[in-house]
Amino acid sequence: MTDKIIATGQTLAEWTANSEWRSEKRTYTGSQYKSPAGCGATSVYDVAWTLKRLRTPIEQFKVTPEYKNLIPGEIFEFHVDPQNIPVRWSVDGLGSGEIATDFGTYKAPDTAFPNSLVVVRATATDKSGRYALGFVRVVPKFDDMHNAIIRTGPPLFAQATSSSRQSP
Repeated sequence: MTDKIIATGQTLAEWTANSEWRSEKRTYTGSQYKSPAGCGATSVYDVAWTLKRLRTPIEQFKVTPEYKNLIPGEIFEFHVDPQNIPVRWSVDGLGSGEIATDFGTYKAPDTAFPNSLVVVRATATDKSGRYALGFVRVVPKFDDMHNAIIRTGPPLFAQATSSSRQSP
C-alpha cells in the first residue's frame, strides 16, 4: 500500500499559521491491505503523522529602534520590523511607564529613575512564543537646551571606546 501527503508551501503555512504543529491520523481498513497470517481477513491500520513548523530567520522580527533615550513624560512610538507581524506590546522595569498594547505607543514615566532600564517587549500574537525586545532609558530633564542634546546626541547605550596618542 502506498499513500502520499502532498502539500504546497502555502498549504503548509496555512496549516501552521495558528500553531507550530499539524497532526493527522488516517485509518485504512479492508481486505485489500495484506495482514500477516493469523491476523484475520480484514486489516485495520492506523497511521499518524505530525508536522512541526520551523521558524526561519526571515520570520523573526525586531523592535525598532532597539535603544531609545527619552525624557520624563515623553511619548514615542515603537515598531516591529518586518511590520507585517502582529504583536502585543508590554513594558517591564522600575518606573516602566505605559505602552498601548496594540500600537507600541510608549509614554515614559513622569519621573526618571537613575540607572534604570525599561524593557519594551513585542510578543507575536500567533502563539509561536516569538518576541523581540527594545530598551528605554529615561534621562532626567535638565532644561530645554540640554534635553535637545540628550535626545539627539550619542545614545547612553553606546559602547565606550578608547584611543591613545603618542607624543612625537
